[in-house]
Amino acid sequence: MNIKLENLLTSKESFEDENDIIKYGHNIIQSNKNSPEVSIIKEINLINQNSNISLFGIFDGINGPEVSKYLSQHFCQFLTENINFINGNYKRSLEETFINLDESFRSLEVQLELSKYSTKKEQEKNTNKIQDYFNDFLEFFNPRNLEGVNIAEFCGSNGIVILITEKKVFIANAGNSKCIPVNIKNEIIKDKINIEHTLNNEYELKRLNQIFGYDISDSNNNKDKLINDFPLNITRGFGYLQYKDNKLINIEDQYISIKPDIIEIPIEELNYLIIGNYGCFNINNDQNLLSLEKYFLEKYNKNSDQKINKVIEEFFDEKIKEIENSHQKDSNINNFASIIIEFKHENNINNINLEENKEELKNKLFSSNEKNISEDEDDNL
Repeated sequence: MNIKLENLLTSKESFEDENDIIKYGHNIIQSNKNSPEVSIIKEINLINQNSNISLFGIFDGINGPEVSKYLSQHFCQFLTENINFINGNYKRSLEETFINLDESFRSLEVQLELSKYSTKKEQEKNTNKIQDYFNDFLEFFNPRNLEGVNIAEFCGSNGIVILITEKKVFIANAGNSKCIPVNIKNEIIKDKINIEHTLNNEYELKRLNQIFGYDISDSNNNKDKLINDFPLNITRGFGYLQYKDNKLINIEDQYISIKPDIIEIPIEELNYLIIGNYGCFNINNDQNLLSLEKYFLEKYNKNSDQKINKVIEEFFDEKIKEIENSHQKDSNINNFASIIIEFKHENNINNINLEENKEELKNKLFSSNEKNISEDEDDNL
């Protein structure tokens, strides 16, 4: 249940590692949610003895940690056993893995595993008696406490996964987490930023309008009907099976769709991938609010001894201060999680600078030659 803790938890799970191709850092902070609902994947060598294939992911739980924890435990297995992955059809294998994992929540075996991750025993008493009574009231109606209930019916997770192969990077997303790619000139590749799957997105609104047969953004529609039909702002993600039971339409057309958007980027174009869940980015474009990509690009210097995970940690510290000093303190109950990947092809930047220097030198020589010719002509006069 989304119960807020009285105080922000600022302890962090921080890590950094590298291989011959990439270096990465990650950080997770619980904030003031009553349980850590974010789980991650950080498989730097997805297949043994093959450093050319890596897998990263952030699964941001909704209404509990069960689905996100299950995904972090099983995504790699589902992907690497997929026949399309084995045959090198990576895009199709990612799409099928999202769908197959989501379908697995309907099996009794997986339902039993989800219950092991349940938060129903994690509530702790505190000194605020009113809060204790409120928590007890919510726990009485917590469906997790009922025998035989499939937790994945009312619990879900956003999911963003990054597959790094020999030549390409694949960004697969379902939900409102984000991956911001940065090219070798340290410029954000704006047309390769994944969209957020929410009711605020025009494409998702159009998709849902076609399914339900009316304009859900029209304020003249019955408000009670809109609230009943669309109780969640998220429009894609794992779990929440109660919103995926319309047998008359395809899997990708359900109110909460599991079909991911997948973006491909050639690996030689990339300098960084900046990945984070919802709370890490400034979605309102307010210049006064912190956003992970801007903070990282300003603070991180790859030529120094600075560590990626430490920069993320500093960002989270600043973000917590921002929350504490604003109206967000009463409403924000997000965990924060980020993974930032750096690609080890510094020569690309050097080559760019070399080409620029060559062009600059060529212009100087051309200008100098023109000057010499002009001076010779003057002498001849």
